[in-house]
Amino acid sequence: MLDRAARFRGYPTLPGLDNGPDFTSRAFIAWTIQHGVRHLLIQPGRPMQNGYIESFNGKFRDECLNEQQFQTLQQSREAIVRCLRVEIGAMKRRYTEEQIIGFLREADAGLPVKELCRKHGFSEPSCYAWKAKFRGMKVSDAQRLKALEAENTKLKKLLANSMLEVDAMREVLKGK
Repeated sequence: MLDRAARFRGYPTLPGLDNGPDFTSRAFIAWTIQHGVRHLLIQPGRPMQNGYIESFNGKFRDECLNEQQFQTLQQSREAIVRCLRVEIGAMKRRYTEEQIIGFLREADAGLPVKELCRKHGFSEPSCYAWKAKFRGMKVSDAQRLKALEAENTKLKKLLANSMLEVDAMREVLKGK
């Protein structure tokens, strides 16, 4: 599987990975050595050093896996493939702040959450997350919040990349 991905995208130079068993197993470490891939594990308890994938995993779990019950492994595989087909192109359907606030106004007017979600095609966890984030806001407030969150995300990525570079330089200097 990794070789197929590498043929498509190329071998990574220095991926930052979490400390999960999938990236610390003997098979994975042997694969990295065989292909000359040097991998750098993030610090335990510091998920924001790999924030993009942590964010994806959380959203995928909330919007795909937690929405269904699986009786067999095959059912789970099929559901994952369906979710990924929907998610990969657009990650998920994006709603504007104006639409989200409109949905919340419908809920405040008495429309049950299940019915609201079914009517507009989003999940209950999304609805509750929006309620926690946008309740009581005007559209202009929500747009300002979105701009601040985007700036914060960029700053976090810059910090994480800098920390990874520092760690990589320390590793290089240790070897000399």
